[in-house]
Amino acid sequence: MHAVYALGALLGVRYDLINVIFPDIVFECTDSIEGGGTSLNLANLCVLEAPGGDAKNYKLVSASAGCWEVDGFIEIDPATETDGMDCILKSDAGEDVGFLHLDVKEMRRDSSNSENESSQKVEMCDDQIELTMRWKNANTQLESIRADNDVAAQLNNYAASLGRNYERTGELSTLNYGISFTRQAVDFTPLGHVDRPSRLSNLGTLLCSRFERTGELLDLTEAITHQQKAGELTPRGHADLPAILSNLGGSLTRRFERAGELSDIANAIKVHRKAVNLTPRGHARLLPRLNNLGGAFTLRFKRTGNLSDIADAITAQQRAVDLTRQGHANLPDLPTYLNNLGNSYKCRFERTGELSDIAHAIEVQQESVKLTPLNYAILPSYLNNLGSSFIRRFERTGELSDIAHAIAAEQKAVDLTPEDRADLPTYLNNLGNSFKFRFERTSELSDIAHAIKILSNLGGSFTRRFERTGDLSDIADAIDVQQKAVNLTPQGHADLPSRLNNLGCSLTCRFECTGELSQVWDAIAEYQKAVDLTPQGHADLPNYLTNLGGSVYRCYRSSGKIGDLEEAISCFKTASVSSVGSLRVRLEAAQHWAGKLILYDPTSPEIIAAFDKALSLLAMVAGLERTVQGRYIQLELQNLSGLPLEAAALACALDRPDKALEWLEQGRCLVWNQLNNLRTPLDNLHIKDENLAQEIANVSQKLENAGSSRIQSNVDMSFQEKMSLEVEARAHSDLAKEWDYLLRRARALPGFESFLKPSPCSAIMSHLPESGPIIVINAHTYHCDALALTAGSDEPLHIPLPNFSIDKANKYRNIFDQQLRAHRLRAREVEVTLSPDARRGLRRAPIGKNGEDLSVYRALRGLWEEVVEPILDALGFSD
Repeated sequence: MHAVYALGALLGVRYDLINVIFPDIVFECTDSIEGGGTSLNLANLCVLEAPGGDAKNYKLVSASAGCWEVDGFIEIDPATETDGMDCILKSDAGEDVGFLHLDVKEMRRDSSNSENESSQKVEMCDDQIELTMRWKNANTQLESIRADNDVAAQLNNYAASLGRNYERTGELSTLNYGISFTRQAVDFTPLGHVDRPSRLSNLGTLLCSRFERTGELLDLTEAITHQQKAGELTPRGHADLPAILSNLGGSLTRRFERAGELSDIANAIKVHRKAVNLTPRGHARLLPRLNNLGGAFTLRFKRTGNLSDIADAITAQQRAVDLTRQGHANLPDLPTYLNNLGNSYKCRFERTGELSDIAHAIEVQQESVKLTPLNYAILPSYLNNLGSSFIRRFERTGELSDIAHAIAAEQKAVDLTPEDRADLPTYLNNLGNSFKFRFERTSELSDIAHAIKILSNLGGSFTRRFERTGDLSDIADAIDVQQKAVNLTPQGHADLPSRLNNLGCSLTCRFECTGELSQVWDAIAEYQKAVDLTPQGHADLPNYLTNLGGSVYRCYRSSGKIGDLEEAISCFKTASVSSVGSLRVRLEAAQHWAGKLILYDPTSPEIIAAFDKALSLLAMVAGLERTVQGRYIQLELQNLSGLPLEAAALACALDRPDKALEWLEQGRCLVWNQLNNLRTPLDNLHIKDENLAQEIANVSQKLENAGSSRIQSNVDMSFQEKMSLEVEARAHSDLAKEWDYLLRRARALPGFESFLKPSPCSAIMSHLPESGPIIVINAHTYHCDALALTAGSDEPLHIPLPNFSIDKANKYRNIFDQQLRAHRLRAREVEVTLSPDARRGLRRAPIGKNGEDLSVYRALRGLWEEVVEPILDALGFSD
């Protein structure tokens, strides 16, 4: 810890005209208090410099048992006309526990000598406790400075050295001294003096550094005021002007990061650009100024989504990298420029989905990490950014090697970060998220255990382990963590709806385990807040509405109130008809909409609209997936394959055989074709128009990402890195419009009129053979039906099969499968090697003596009586 330099002694001026600063103030018990049975918990030191004046409060930090340190230092203002200061010690309960009076004149005198320390007894309310206040005296370190006319320059130079020392050591007290000296340097500099602008700028820079360390917004506001004044006072063409403008741009950028005002980042870009333009080519500071300009463009892009901003950012940052490699003058800064360039490429990838961008990001960030020495404090940040880029590519490609690289980089970032660094929770969060993502892919319990151990503030990990183990303590921890996250999130913050939604999910999980109705009421309250805070057109809204509808429906099951069921149906409907959001979420909502309508009113014509929406979304979900593996992992199309059958059964019950046919045909063409690894509609379009197919695939990916980004978002993203909800909603709406436009283009192509939507019944009926009717049979748990398609008819003939059921269909199939296996023949989906006899053809299946094995006969008779005969009767063939 640096000693303070009593300016009176340092500068050869009157002590009472200069601020005096006293650091390293300690309160220490000088006698044991155990005998008295009294415990002491000190929290604050209250200092009154003048009677009736305002008090200054200093936080006390426990350094060890019976020892407390003042967080900061006491500064005696020369304008304070007082001979003494009253100090009051307060407990953590706010009670006065001790008092002492400090002689200011004596302290000023002491500050000029070379003694190391002073002390004074504290008058305690509890006389069993003895407490002593100790503080460092000033240390004369600049005795060579004497001339009054050099005071400002010497103060400024010494403050600059303290600033450089702070950058090396990170000691906050060093920075505080530097700020104090720079303030006085400015005060000693006359108005109109040629050096006043540079000293104002230096003061702003140091205040900005303290803001970055403490987060105190007043420091940043003051910094900008000083730097703006410095810019105004500096003549155009002055050599210092680019530096002053660059410093101002940095402070404006940081305020934008904190407060989110677009005017701040616009002004930052303006002054950064001016600083770059005023800096000669070959100047040593051109490269960092290009880097700063690129960073400002990147921040504005993250807020507005304007692709020209990220293009300008990459141009500026790439220029900084190229000039560094050419000239080698700023080679130590190359890792920084590479890291920032990589971040910009990653940002553009997140917007466009272009894999080459994320590949570029990883490439330059790996080089940045490689070039940074292990002992550099910035290395964990570079490692964290590299891990984030690997995560983004993993989310897109599913490559497990990417998630492994991410975990390795993020683990190293955590290992290299001291426990007292403010960034450590961010790195821990990201590492925990990566373990969670890998667990979701591999189901390896050790990964989720790592995530929960690392991320004490990640409620989602507790929720997932609860879902896996059923341990109620996990879901209780999740709720506690998520409630704290909600409480700490300011109103208006872009993440608040997402955190409310996550809290609602955990409350719902606990309700399903315990059955306590109060839990689902609490969940509904959190979901409703999330919905209310999310603007129309935002991609997350369908997810929040679906969750709200699910919890309201749970209330209905407990209460039986029809109003709860109606509200749940309304939530599901609104979510499913949204034009933005995850297709999977909207499909789930549409299924709930249809299912709850059946419960509410099985004769409602709205059931057709609900299933129409569900099947339309299923068409897009199934039609856009590119690989069988991807379909099984992400969408579980096998589980969805029953949806067309269910929809068709309901359509028949509602006397809509046309819809039943459309939906069954859609299920056959889309779902079953893909489950059997046949071409998707997008594959077919790719053959016809490769560019259009790629555009549709890209926009589809963006829409899906928009609807799931909050669920998977990194908690390291600070407020400035997140677009406002309204801006996000507008961006999502623009994506939806682009999607509709691309679909219209595709459907205008010959042969693609029904691209990603069911073929209409009229189109199917117009392409029937003249040779005889086609029979479509649908077996579902609701009931079983046949549809007879006859050339020349406008719509199918609905033939109910009341005596047939899905259970009977499965029973008959099992009988036939067993018989085929018994005769070493192949049944569907069962690979059997045939014997030479079997290859010669099918033989008559023997029936046991005395008809002892009649299962096949009975199955065939059942099919005749329950399926074939009713169909033939309806068609008039029985006659």
